[in-house]
Amino acid sequence: MPANMSCSSSPSIFLGLDLSTQSLKAVALSVPGVEKALEDIEAGLSWEGGGSSKVIWEEEVNYEDALGSDGVSRNGSRCTQGVSTYLRAFDELMRRARADPAMGRMMKHVRAIGGCAQQHGAVYWASEGEALLRKLNESAPSSGGGGGGNNNQDDSPTLYAPLEGWGAFSRSDCSIWMDSSTEDVCDELNLKFGEDVVSKRTGAAFTPRFTGPQLAKFARDDPELFQATSSVQLISTFLTSLLLGAMGPTDFSDSSGQNMVDLRTREYDGEILAALDPSGALISKLSSPIVPSCTVVGVVGGVLRGYGFSPTCQVVAITGDNPSTAASMNLNISSAAISLGTSDTLMTTFSEIDEATRGSDSFTFPNPTKDQTFINMTCCTNGGTVRAQACSDIAGGDWSVFDRIISSGSGKRGGDDGGGSSKWLMKCPVDESSPRVPRGNFRSGGGWIPEDELYALVQTRIMHLDQKSPKGISRIMLTGGGSRSPAIAQLIADVFGADVWHVRSGSGNAAALGGSLMALQGFVSGKNRMPVDYSDISGKIAEAGWEVWKTPDGAMEDFYASIKDDYREWEMSVVAKGVEKKGRSKLKGKTTRSLFDWLLGRNN
Repeated sequence: MPANMSCSSSPSIFLGLDLSTQSLKAVALSVPGVEKALEDIEAGLSWEGGGSSKVIWEEEVNYEDALGSDGVSRNGSRCTQGVSTYLRAFDELMRRARADPAMGRMMKHVRAIGGCAQQHGAVYWASEGEALLRKLNESAPSSGGGGGGNNNQDDSPTLYAPLEGWGAFSRSDCSIWMDSSTEDVCDELNLKFGEDVVSKRTGAAFTPRFTGPQLAKFARDDPELFQATSSVQLISTFLTSLLLGAMGPTDFSDSSGQNMVDLRTREYDGEILAALDPSGALISKLSSPIVPSCTVVGVVGGVLRGYGFSPTCQVVAITGDNPSTAASMNLNISSAAISLGTSDTLMTTFSEIDEATRGSDSFTFPNPTKDQTFINMTCCTNGGTVRAQACSDIAGGDWSVFDRIISSGSGKRGGDDGGGSSKWLMKCPVDESSPRVPRGNFRSGGGWIPEDELYALVQTRIMHLDQKSPKGISRIMLTGGGSRSPAIAQLIADVFGADVWHVRSGSGNAAALGGSLMALQGFVSGKNRMPVDYSDISGKIAEAGWEVWKTPDGAMEDFYASIKDDYREWEMSVVAKGVEKKGRSKLKGKTTRSLFDWLLGRNN
């Protein structure tokens, strides 16, 4: 998606990539006056140029549209994705960038490349992989002029796609976050270590989609192929390696999605690795070192230089999509992010890891933009799909009617329940991840009318997210499909007692935009004699694209504050019903109250 581009004498372009399950996206950010910004910061002045930066080029290679398939393979609870999907998409994106009349001319001005990838997934290299990757980059032809909108693909450099044909990978498929086949492995490991212990060490209890349990299952199910695997890389590290043309290091923030890294020591946890693979072979296969986010790890390899990138174009360690999204918002201790999509996600920031690890139904990762701080993420499974069905059933599929019902809030003061109570409703067509309840519908009281149901559904979700948040939140960054609803935004402001912000300008590809901002941060940190805080330059650019949308209504804020304890008690009762429905297998060694807290994701 080309945009108007200003060709100044010395532009500074920072490219961000997002290698997701459905597509590979790119955002090119033009930042004027980078050198002047560094001079101001060194002189103790505040840089005020955040609003002058612009997204000048965006592109998306949708796997289904561009490649004919997303490469995802499902077999029961097992879910993988072909590594060739990533390679072919990478080739296609580079071809489009080079052929674009504007971006093709500007590729030589890209100062640094950053980005992100889907979390938890892994790529499996064969013993010849590293040598083949280096060979491919060493043999790549030069760009022959550095791009410039050349649509002739015959002179393209040697592409990454041959890697698979050359036998660079021990497995042609990658384990990805959608896989849930390791539940038995996770149960065994959580019983061995204790969920709370593992959560405090690695950021999460052993979780089926995480890399560590995936590797344990791989080693048990196919020990011969596991031994033949020379290197295991997170998908983010794999993308770093493609950019460098050599094996790259692992980003610290994304490394937490493996269940294998001790967040305090920033190293692989030897005790956990031994439990995952008693043979002791795993440690030699893992990418190292683990580097801080926004670290410059080298310059682009021969293939990218062949497309027109400068030989001095830097590569910043690729992170995970959730950390990169946080970077696009410049999250801090007083702010939180809520994404209302297919699932509903809450991200909050903490200065202490013990505060950040908030239970077994959430995931903690290092803040990619502020060292020694951590972000906790809670993901609720039954989100946008459930709201869409309720809109269809109750509002006739009309979202404006949906908003009117939410705004009128016919159920918020209790209806026939009387008193000052409210109505609560969880609809879970699939097992809910936070709070942990099985599939089913859970509601309070009686005397319901359809409008009550719609309001209660939205209100209940927002109350749960508020329960998972720390005190003192003053700003909510709202994204996702549900963020377009002004009524939902107002409800969030009232429940949290915080201003709700939404995107005013810039790119809608938050994860890729975060990658470009992290590339900028890596670039300026390497050039300046003094430390450059993320908020000095990149953070100001991030915040310039947001604006206040909704503020709390004082009376409604007080009302919701008065019923939060009532909601907590109702939620605990729902969890108790879930325990009864699923059986008593997890009661062993726990009191009823501690089990409730465990399932609700709270630490005593």
